[in-house]
Order: sequence, then C-alpha cells, then structure tokens
Amino acid sequence: TSYIIAKTDFKIKNEGSYLGFLWNILTPLLVFLILLSIRGVVNIGNDPNYPVYLLIGLMVFNFFRQSSISSLRAITGNSKLINSMNISPMVFIMAKMIYSIFSHLFELLILICVLIIYGISVNWLFIYLIIFVFLVVFTFGLNLILSTLFVFIRDINDLWNVFVRILWFATPIFYGLDNEGVIYKFNLFNPLFYFIEISRSVIINNKIPEFTFIFVGIFFSFLFLFVGLLLYQKNKSIFAERI
Repeated sequence: TSYIIAKTDFKIKNEGSYLGFLWNILTPLLVFLILLSIRGVVNIGNDPNYPVYLLIGLMVFNFFRQSSISSLRAITGNSKLINSMNISPMVFIMAKMIYSIFSHLFELLILICVLIIYGISVNWLFIYLIIFVFLVVFTFGLNLILSTLFVFIRDINDLWNVFVRILWFATPIFYGLDNEGVIYKFNLFNPLFYFIEISRSVIINNKIPEFTFIFVGIFFSFLFLFVGLLLYQKNKSIFAERI
C-alpha cells in the first residue's frame, strides 16, 4: 500500500511537467554545480576528488531533508483517509519514505556518472547501498517522531525547517572538517556526519572506516527507530481525536 501511494504521488507530482522525472536530477545537479563553482572558498577545494566528496554529502543530506520535511504532515495531511477507511497512519509515513528513496535513486545516477568521469570505481557502490539501508532506518525512525509530534504540536513544522537550515551549514557537506573545534564536537552527535563520512570513505577511498565509527552510525539508526516506534505506538490510538 505504501509503495502504491508513493508511486501515485510521484506520478501526480510530475504530471503536466515538460521535464517530468528529470527535475529529480536537475534540482540536485544545479545545487551541485553551484557549490562546485565556489570550491576555492572552502578548505577542501584543492582535493582532486572534491566533486565526488561534495556530491556524496549532498545526496545523503538531500535524502534526509526531503524525507523528514515531507513526513511531517504524513498523518495530519491524510486525516480523512485515516478516519474514514481505517488505514494505519504508518502507511503514509512509509509512503513518504519510499518517495524519497525514488528521488535518491535518480541522484545515484548522477553519482555514477561523476565516478566514471573521475576514474573512481563504481564497484564499492554496493557497500554504499548497505550504508543507505541504515540511513533509511535512521530517517524512518526520525520521521515517526516528527509526524507523531506534529499531530500535537503544529509549531514543529517551523522549528524543524529552521533546524534543517542550521544543520545544512553545521554538517560538513561542502567543506572539510578538522578533528577539533566546536563544529567537530557538534558533529560527533550528528548522525548525518557518520553516514556521510562512512559513504565518502567507502566510495572515494574504497576503504571501510574504523569499527567504532560504523558502530556509532548503526547505533543512531536503531536508537531513532526505537524511539520513533515507541512514540508512535504510544500515541496512535488518539491520532483520530487530534487530526
């Protein structure tokens, strides 16, 4: 059911558009090209693999941003269907997740092209897909938390949008990060930092990071999933009253 809803949303969004699904490639590609053009002002701009470094950061963050923001209204935005047809609210949360996965696959096509251009093996993308699974687990848990909280606190929408903008600059997406300073310490508690850095290590350097680094990323995945499921299950019986 979630897949059908996501597929339908994807078709509806692109209906009547001249470029259709190509917008899913053009939007992240334009952001990528703009940031690439200012590479000289960031402290990693001289790295020959910087375009790949940048694109991986954008891909991971874009998936997180699109999925989390779209899931905020997954429950409240489908109140009529939930109340009239007795459909589980989780179906709509999962549909938003699947839609974001669709979009991420288009970005993955851009990454494959860039890897080929820069002579980097695409074989390690299979390892990235494993990393992506844990990113999905983390994001799904977060989406459960956000969509549940939004039922009771509508200000969550504005707060989250502001937080995502701050997180965009705080996360090392388009710049390098030294192992010191306030930003580095902040990112030690930032799940996206681990997913981005693990992905870069695997794809660019063809190297598996230290176990501790991987463990923290996996820990965040299941921590957010556990909290999300717990919060959702505790409140799902009263969703109908609040939406």
